[in-house]
Amino acid sequence: MSQNKKLQEVLDEVEEVRGLIQLVVENVTIVKDLHNNVLSYSNKGKIEIPNVVLT
Repeated sequence: MSQNKKLQEVLDEVEEVRGLIQLVVENVTIVKDLHNNVLSYSNKGKIEIPNVVLT
């Protein structure tokens, strides 16, 4: 396998990992928002919290 092909494979994997990291960051933001909503509803004395479906 040539050096250029190996390098390209590594760079492709790095790009894939970056995409996965971005996905994790987005999901963490969603969880933080949901957590804040739960705390907000709890503090207001609401009994039911709306169901949220994540995809």
